[in-house]
Amino acid sequence: MDITHPAVEDYIRGLLRRHDEPVLLEMEAEAKERDFPIVGRMVGVVLEMLARAIGAKRVIELGSGFGYSGYWFSGAVGPDGATRRTRRRLATTWSGPGCGIQSSSTWGTRSRR
Repeated sequence: MDITHPAVEDYIRGLLRRHDEPVLLEMEAEAKERDFPIVGRMVGVVLEMLARAIGAKRVIELGSGFGYSGYWFSGAVGPDGATRRTRRRLATTWSGPGCGIQSSSTWGTRSRR
């Protein structure tokens, strides 16, 4: 049973084509290799669209894995926004010019937009 109108899915799939940045590909490969659950690109695009739609400038993500969702949120909050993720012993912040990502994960520092 489809819950999304086919035209909406086609639109979202069109947005996916512009997201082949190396850091995103690396996170997806790591998730696949470790059998680690991530939201995936379709949901990622929707997260970014929803955060943009409400004009979010700050996002906090509770219980994050390794930042895949944060990647999408960072695209929505813009260069003056911030995305913060938490987990038991690590808090990582995405902020600053170009919404650069500072992280202690295996991907190190990376930029978005």
